Amino acid sequence: MTSQGRGAILRQGRYRVNQLHDAVPSDASRQTRCLTGALRKGRAKTQDWKGLSRVLLCGEVQSVDLRHHEMTAWQLQRCLWTFACLHSRAAPLVFTLGSQYLESDLSNGKQALSLGNVAWCLAKTHMLNRELSDALAKSANTHLQDLNDRCLSGVAWAFASVRHQDGCLLVAIARASHAILTQFSSHNLANLLWAIAVLMTPVEQPAVNSFADEAALKMSNFKTAELATTVWALAILQWQGASRIAAEAPASNL
Repeated sequence: MTSQGRGAILRQGRYRVNQLHDAVPSDASRQTRCLTGALRKGRAKTQDWKGLSRVLLCGEVQSVDLRHHEMTAWQLQRCLWTFACLHSRAAPLVFTLGSQYLESDLSNGKQALSLGNVAWCLAKTHMLNRELSDALAKSANTHLQDLNDRCLSGVAWAFASVRHQDGCLLVAIARASHAILTQFSSHNLANLLWAIAVLMTPVEQPAVNSFADEAALKMSNFKTAELATTVWALAILQWQGASRIAAEAPASNL
């Protein structure tokens, strides 16, 4: 990317950060997403996009810090998502936003669907400590019936990525996932199986068989990494047909 291109992204980002100071909470969370889009758009063209993002995040963190008390759960998770994508090191603010989100009212189905995103964000920013893990587990258990495949796999992945053991929650997630198994994408199915295997979740064999059968049906949709993850997880879960899935995988997936 040319210096003019980098300058344009920087100017656009600074303009948005300046707007954040005077924005109402809903506009503030929307602006963080716009800022992320502007920076990620230049990601493929320049190697120093992270450097640009760090400069802009200094202003953004200050703005969100002033406004977060007025934000809804949906707006909080949008800000968290931005910080995670841009590798923000604003640890105190990320912890505060995560805590505030998990303490908020998620009775609205749409807001509960953001739980997976928040779990991913907290894990990616290395902020999923014991306190937030317990709060996340409590919230996930409360709204388990409202979560879709992305949320279920996201929460499971987050716990597995930090090796947080919560057997009761993972078993409940596995059961809830089994109920909507046909709705799972190949990506989310691979992440769920990986989490179950990493945490050695005691899943009943019939459920493992169902997961494996669904993986076989989605064989052509798996990317190489997802296929490897799925086969490894099924082998750890002692499913006898794991090697068969690998053998039957399309050549384009290997």
